[in-house]
Amino acid sequence: MSAFVGKYAEELIKTARYIATPGKGILAADESTGTIGKRLASINVENVESNRQALRELLFTCPNAHPYLCGVILFEETLYQMTSDGKPFVEVLQENHVIPGIKVDKGTVELAGTNAETTTQGFDSLGARCQQYYKAGARFAKWRAVLKIGPHEPSELSIQQNAQGLARYAIICQENGLVPIVEPEILTDGAHDIKKCAAVTETVLAAVYKALNDHHVLLEGTLLKPNMVTPGSDSPKVPPEVIAEHTVTALRRTVPAAVPGIVFLSGGQSEEEATLNLNAMNRLEVLKPWTLSFSFGRALQQSTLKTWAGKRENVGKAQETFLVRCKANSEATLGKYTGGGAGGLASESLYVKGYKLPTTPSSSPSSSASPISASSTSSSVPLQPIEELPPKLQEIVKLFQSVQEPKAKYEQLLFYGKNLKPLETHFKTKENKVEGCVSQVWVRAYLDSDKNVVYEADSDSVLTKGLAALLVNGLSGRPVEEVLRVSPDFVVLLGLQQSLTPSRNNGFLNMLRLMQKKALQLVVEAEKGKNSQSEVRGGIANTNFGSSHGVDVGETSVGISNPVSKIDDGIENENLGTHYTVGVEENLDGSALGSRGKRIKEKLERELNPVELEVVDISYQHAGHAGARGSDGETHFNVRVVSKEFEGKSLVKRHRLVYGLLQEELQSGLHALSIVAKTPSEV
Repeated sequence: MSAFVGKYAEELIKTARYIATPGKGILAADESTGTIGKRLASINVENVESNRQALRELLFTCPNAHPYLCGVILFEETLYQMTSDGKPFVEVLQENHVIPGIKVDKGTVELAGTNAETTTQGFDSLGARCQQYYKAGARFAKWRAVLKIGPHEPSELSIQQNAQGLARYAIICQENGLVPIVEPEILTDGAHDIKKCAAVTETVLAAVYKALNDHHVLLEGTLLKPNMVTPGSDSPKVPPEVIAEHTVTALRRTVPAAVPGIVFLSGGQSEEEATLNLNAMNRLEVLKPWTLSFSFGRALQQSTLKTWAGKRENVGKAQETFLVRCKANSEATLGKYTGGGAGGLASESLYVKGYKLPTTPSSSPSSSASPISASSTSSSVPLQPIEELPPKLQEIVKLFQSVQEPKAKYEQLLFYGKNLKPLETHFKTKENKVEGCVSQVWVRAYLDSDKNVVYEADSDSVLTKGLAALLVNGLSGRPVEEVLRVSPDFVVLLGLQQSLTPSRNNGFLNMLRLMQKKALQLVVEAEKGKNSQSEVRGGIANTNFGSSHGVDVGETSVGISNPVSKIDDGIENENLGTHYTVGVEENLDGSALGSRGKRIKEKLERELNPVELEVVDISYQHAGHAGARGSDGETHFNVRVVSKEFEGKSLVKRHRLVYGLLQEELQSGLHALSIVAKTPSEV
């Protein structure tokens, strides 16, 4: 078989040919949240979703720009965003005959055994993600590989690793209906001359097309996004005609005629430089079997961004600037650009050394994956049964499970967000703000007359507001212990983890975490205020020893399940309550453990060799049980232990093991012990 021919073959070819239409090009608007944040910072605009949405709406709705564009590459967040009028960006583009595309790689990581060369990650669930993107309206994809020129670079290992990665990505895309844009970018960093760049470009492209052939990729259903052949950034510049000659020669020697189009990246050139170089290539009077066009990000947006400056009143002028750049590059694809579209801003260099290279090595290709996706795949940790969720949350989960289309789920979230009661301004305080969210979101909690928790929330992002509303509706009006028992993996039951970006998933988990923290704080405050012996009922099995101190008592009580994981602001792991400090010697309010607490901790450390251990004295909540913290009178403790000693043991046997180790304490006045016992694979 020379090429893959699946059910999408004809559609792939048709899409690729349309993108290769002379006179049209691609707007690359697929900047990650971090990258676009740097660009917004350059104009003193905060990196929040509302500002990112405003910039992209400015670009996508620019009057008269669509005839010059055939496609737009979107970041995952943008694929599901809407205009301020509530119209999905995907529909805006489709109605104007612009094809939506999607960035599917997850960035670069250092390649072991090389001189800081890189490979690209993102193969985890790539096929499933492509299916979801196709359903959402995307019809092509982009995957960026990065290579560099040095005394011994690019190495053969780097070339082959990146070529094979691009080929693997391409065939997965085609199997799922997306035209793959193959992007092997050779950075301009260095003092090499243009001949060196040409030689490296030819070597890399030859390896890429060999790999594409080995993977049976349908070339007619692909596009190439290469760098232009230029001197290194530290070398003297050369005229556009020289760049054009070397670039086209390298392409003619390596790129098969079956490829319908080549869409260049700008590679840090100024807007005007990139346009002039593209124009010079199309003016060359040599056989070029493919369309030569553009897939520019910075080289289409930079002057527009600065004209806009984040101000609503500048949108019109910014769109005029964007239109000028679109028209100029359209003319360049036809070899008809005569200049005059420069201006001061368009001539500014956009070069950034080591553009988007990783700042630190990464040993885990899946490090950018959603924490929920990663954790929920473990076969050793079953999902919380839906029946254990609060009734209203059960209804919400069942509603989302009944909806199969990601777009429909997204619209349901937006519906929740639009119907969420706004939070009064004076409640939007630092203590109510959810940390770790890409958007601003606030959560407030209070107890109603029945001592149930009631939540209020708000956000500056419609989508984030929808996520907050989901939790507000699902958790409000329920007892504290019921709220605390909700496991963060319930988002898997919703089926949203594949539709949300990793940062959005993290934000959702942080919302839940803050809500549970606030619920626990309400209980603590209530207990302090009424000086009673009442205890919160329910939660993870906890044995109330009473006067007998027996270990086989079946009744459960004292039930704030895993409270410290929900209140400790020092937790760094984003997957809600799975990272703990070994040997914690402080209580919920920061006070030190007393002598009994220290003895419990020392005994468990010595006998169980725990990976993680927390011992928390909650005696102050139980004044009727000699709860004098800091003496042998402490009577109530929460204990969380993660140890290999629990492997192969049931929950009951794990508890018995802990009780057995603490018999001396049980016989000397310890009244109640709340235990969470897990193996390392369960956290």
